[in-house]
Amino acid sequence: MIRSLTMFMLGIFLLISGLPASAQQVIGTAIINGKIVEILDNQTWRYKSEQSMSLSGCDLLKHGLYFCNKNNWKATSATGDASHMYSIDDRTYVMFIIENMGADDGVTKDFMAGVALNYAAEAANTTPDNILQHFSRDKIVNGNEFLSIAYTASISNIKFTFINNICVQDTVTAQAAIFTLGSKVTESQIEHNNVLVENLFFTK
Repeated sequence: MIRSLTMFMLGIFLLISGLPASAQQVIGTAIINGKIVEILDNQTWRYKSEQSMSLSGCDLLKHGLYFCNKNNWKATSATGDASHMYSIDDRTYVMFIIENMGADDGVTKDFMAGVALNYAAEAANTTPDNILQHFSRDKIVNGNEFLSIAYTASISNIKFTFINNICVQDTVTAQAAIFTLGSKVTESQIEHNNVLVENLFFTK
């Protein structure tokens, strides 16, 4: 009986020891020699992928923000406050507003969301209360915290719907927005937005 119990416990131990260790949580990212590394919660790090993903083919936008344009969206001339813009198709565009201020200056994601809605209202010649808001969501991608807000504004009598992804770092604030013609958030716009956010990397 004792021997059977011992063998049973030994079998359980061998089964448990053969299982993979629980995954470590990614708490941040960094760029070392042009390669992305993930900072883990046990104070270790690893390359983002087995291929040691490199940023050499990515676009360095401004203030240490990289965009890996894997879908080959067409770069276009930036207008207004935008530092960079891309065209996805004839109806859908990407816009980056990157500023040299951040959490160290007291900037928050909610504050920047208010600024974005104020700009949209001003462009639409109305008040922020009249801007149609679809959703506001917090998410963490590549170790970066984003507030994604979706809203519609009429500019020159043309309706545009934005998904604006706001990320506030210590000294940099970025707005990465996908906007398209129309008054609704479409599945296609959401899919493009996921690609956008998943391919943004900040140097730290």
